[in-house]
Amino acid sequence: MTGVIEPGGRHPITTDGGTMSFSHGGASVQLFQRVIRGVQQLRGECISSQVANAEVAMCTGGGAGALFTDVLLLGKERP
Repeated sequence: MTGVIEPGGRHPITTDGGTMSFSHGGASVQLFQRVIRGVQQLRGECISSQVANAEVAMCTGGGAGALFTDVLLLGKERP
């Protein structure tokens, strides 16, 4: 799957570096950090790892052995 699911691939993932790059303050903090990164991607404001022409961002958070999971879809198109 080289070139498909990776930071610079056709379906970029973990453009913020993942939770190893951020604090582990719990599910809310981790999801909020991902939402911020998703909004930055859609606005074209990422200082590093900007995805060219990003139109949709999927932000996920989970942990504690999958006891909780959050998923948020963001997009540039207004309903």
